[in-house]
Amino acid sequence: MNKIKELRTAKAWSMDDLAQVCVPTTTASQISKLEKGKTKLHSEWLRKLSKALDCSQAEILGESPPDAVPLASAAPPMTSEQIQALVRDCVLEALQIAQDNDLSFVHTEFAKLAADRARIFMLIRQQNPEKDEDWIETATNAAFDNVVRGLKFGS
Repeated sequence: MNKIKELRTAKAWSMDDLAQVCVPTTTASQISKLEKGKTKLHSEWLRKLSKALDCSQAEILGESPPDAVPLASAAPPMTSEQIQALVRDCVLEALQIAQDNDLSFVHTEFAKLAADRARIFMLIRQQNPEKDEDWIETATNAAFDNVVRGLKFGS
């Protein structure tokens, strides 16, 4: 059996949380089917889930070494500066890719940026369990706003 549920719950995520972090987003119902083995876990699902859960495809399949430390417990909490740096890097990467390619890539890259934003939201929520969703949303928006305001667009 796969380890999707174990990896998801280690991050304190609901099925809906995981569904929203996937690119493109999916549904909690689909995540449930994948966790229970009712839907085949093909390579595209493995790729999406490994990126969303920030783990290897082998870990999802339960092939990680038995003494491996789960990523969620191994990573120290991120500081606000680290979160802002992550946001800045995501924005700059999306803009650079869009600039280097034709406009058909812009939508795809900003969809990836939205997924990165969702991951940052989840990190902030995980590190501030006592805060409500509005506070976490405001903190996530502030991190993005501060980074985007500090960027210089164009040449």
